[in-house]
This record gives sequence, C-alpha cells and structure tokens, in this order.
Amino acid sequence: MIVPANPPWKALVMLTLLLWLPPSRSCCCGEGERREGDSKVTRPNIIVIFSDDQGYADLGIQEVHDDVVTPHIDGLAHRGVRMTKGFVTAPQCMPSRVGILTGRYQQHSGIETNRSTTEPNRTQAMIPNVETIASYLRQVGYVTGMSGKWGVGGVPSRVEQSQVDPRLSAEDRERLPAARGFDEYFAGVQNLYTVSHRLDGSPVENPPQLIRDSRYRVEVQAEAALGFVDRHASGQQPFFLYYAPYSPHAPFEAPPEYLAKFADIVDKRRQTCLAMMSCVDDSVGRLVDALRRHDIERSTLIWYISDNGAPKNGGGSNAPLNGGKGNLLDGGIRVPFILSWPDVVPAGAIYENMVSALDVLPTCLSAADVDKFPEDLDGTDLIPYLTGIRAGSPHSYLFFRWQFGAGMQAAIRSERWKLLRQGQRDQLFDLRRDPGEVRNVAEEQAATAEQLRNRLDVWLSSLPEVTEAPVPRRRRTRSP
Repeated sequence: MIVPANPPWKALVMLTLLLWLPPSRSCCCGEGERREGDSKVTRPNIIVIFSDDQGYADLGIQEVHDDVVTPHIDGLAHRGVRMTKGFVTAPQCMPSRVGILTGRYQQHSGIETNRSTTEPNRTQAMIPNVETIASYLRQVGYVTGMSGKWGVGGVPSRVEQSQVDPRLSAEDRERLPAARGFDEYFAGVQNLYTVSHRLDGSPVENPPQLIRDSRYRVEVQAEAALGFVDRHASGQQPFFLYYAPYSPHAPFEAPPEYLAKFADIVDKRRQTCLAMMSCVDDSVGRLVDALRRHDIERSTLIWYISDNGAPKNGGGSNAPLNGGKGNLLDGGIRVPFILSWPDVVPAGAIYENMVSALDVLPTCLSAADVDKFPEDLDGTDLIPYLTGIRAGSPHSYLFFRWQFGAGMQAAIRSERWKLLRQGQRDQLFDLRRDPGEVRNVAEEQAATAEQLRNRLDVWLSSLPEVTEAPVPRRRRTRSP
C-alpha cells in the first residue's frame, strides 16, 4: 500500500461540495464524512453506467450520425467532460468488465476472454478475493449496489434462464456481487435476475434469490437502479451504484413504443439498435431526474462508458474508426466515455488525450478521499488532468492482449502510434495521419515499430499465461 500526496484539486472539490450539499447529507465521520484538519469533507455519491456493445458513434453528442437520439446521455456530456480517446481493456464484455471493476488489466484477475482464462484460473469467473471498486468504497463507508449485467461469473447465462427450475450453486454464490463488495444487487440479463432486494425495495430472505420478470430487460434493470438511489439518497452513507444495462447487445429487441420512434429507418437492424439505445438513454434520464428530486445531482459523480465497440451486423456504428467488437482495432476498444461531476469537472469540455476504463477506480477512490491506494492499480486519477491542474497525458501507453481460439491479438498504443499484433504479424499505424488504421507503416518507421514491439513484449511477459483451451460453458440439466 502507498499513500499518495493529497492532490491539489481536492481543496477546490471540498469547498465546492460544502457549498452545494444540503444539510440532509451530513453524517457521522467515517461514513459519509471524514475530518480534514478543522473542516468536514463530504464524499460524493458515485454512479458508473456501463452500457453493452454501444459503438463509438452511437451517441448523439459524438455528432457522427444524425439518426441517434440520446439527449439524456448527451446531457451528461454537456454538464461534464467527454473524452474522445476513451478505451476499455478488451473488445469483449467479460474481460472489459473485470478491467473496470478492478482497476487492473483483467489477466491479473484470471480472465482473458469470455471463454478463456489465465493461469491458474480454470473457472469461467473472476478469481476469488479480488478487490473491486465496490469493495474498496464499502471499506470507507459507502453503501454499494448494482443493477443489470454482471458478466464476471455466477449469474445464470441466457441458456440457463430457460430452464424450468434454475438454481444457484455454492460455487455460483462465491462469484456473485455480494462476494465482490456489493451490499445490494439486481443482477441479470434477460427475464431472470439474481437479487438481494425485490423491485419494491424489500430484501429477500436468505439472499441471493432468483426471480423472474418478463418485461423488457432495460426497463426492469433501470427500475432496480432507481430503487437503490431512492433508498439511499437521503441516508447516512454516500452510495456507489454500478448500473450495467444489457443493451444494445443481442438479442436485438426493443419495446414497440421505442421502435415506433424510428419507424422511418429502413434498415431494421439499425432501427432496433437505435430503439434499444433510446431506451437506455431514457433510463439515464430517469436516474438524473431521481438525483434532482432528492437534491443530490451536484454531489454525484457519474460515468457513462460502453464495454466495447459495436459488433459487425448488429446495427451499431463505430465510425469513423476501423474494426469492432472482437478485435483490437480502435473500433473494438475505443468507446463513448463521459464523466459528469457538476462544479468539479468543467461543463461541456472535450478531453482529447488517451484515458482508460482502468482510470475509473482510482479516480473514484480519490474523489471519495481514500488515503491509501493499492500499489498494483493500472489506472490513474483523471481529475487533475480533466480540471487542467496537471498537463500532459494520463498514459504514455495503453496495452492490450486478447486471445481467442488459436489466434492472439495484442497491441500497444500511444497518442500517435499503435502497434497491433495479430498472430505472428505486427502492423504499425500512424494515428495522427491514419486514424482509421488502414495503412501499415512498420517498414517505413522501423525504429518506432521496434521500440513499441519491445515495450509490448515486456508488458506481455508480465501477464499470466492463457490456459491452453477455452473454458467450456457450463450447462445445467433441465429440472423435471
């Protein structure tokens, strides 16, 4: 453990929060507040919204396509900072989610892809006893909750949901949100949810329990997230909410009223994708309305990020980037990336240096005034960069490794250059001149390619080895 110097931006944050927070947010030292000299420091509420398969171009605020309607998410950007070079750690959901939850490259938590792991892990789940953003924040007095797609082990898969009597095993329970630092949870992707509380707010007996809800999944997940906010908005503790709507991921479906909003779209896949994103956008609007209703919007930090790029033929768009879900071209890993924290980060700002989902955890810990940071985090506190206190880029390099089947992809990216390794072939792209990653200049820029190749090899050597074969999906026998 290390104790970082107190960041200079905190004095401004402390003063701002003390001026804006209503008296009802006061609480006992060690829960919502801690003493800093003779003054009280009030910690912000924190919400991380992590959408599923939403392409880089699929926000209205990105101004790539004029058919995208996302006014509420765009509003977060208008009230905060939009990061145009925001990256996740993998072009697929499970490893990407492990990265944002732990603040470390996912290989250190036993995950390589959705179907393969790293040594010594041979289970299709994050290894036990890994600290997450929820467990860190709970240790300093936050009440923690999640709603939506869990995706890092334990929750029944879509295949298992159709069974007559699905059940959670003891092995599952060790992988669920309660074992990862979450006090409350409503975890599931479609119609079957693993829960600690019902939608009416009442706790279930002997959690977790499985409950079904046949309504459209995003609306159910949003209702659970809103319930958590309503239960804790005026409590004695600040709250942390991880809201992971299962959209616009397959299966591609949306409520009729949302499809009707885009009836003029000829491409039915695009129509459905736009409708799904509109539903997510409305759920974000409902969350923001709840914060305003409880008079805590200004004391709440909100992230909005997608877990990876849009898949091919799914109706989403990664334009103008090349690639998409399932590869390490920028289209697979460069995603919508927004931070809103009124009166702390500048409203309507655009930040153009590289940032990573790995930065979410250390930024939140710093905002929560955590004194002791883990030594092994791979991210950094972004607030000094976003507020202009610190110049330069938060990262000189970002690294990626994603293995799938017999092929391996790895990459190293700087602000200007990207070396992409696919199998035995290395390609170098000059992103300043070729942001679409089309022209390989490895031979023309041999010295740069060699330097990046060496750095990538050093990083790869620090990671655990991948298991030889993909881990098979578990399939339970149907109950009679």
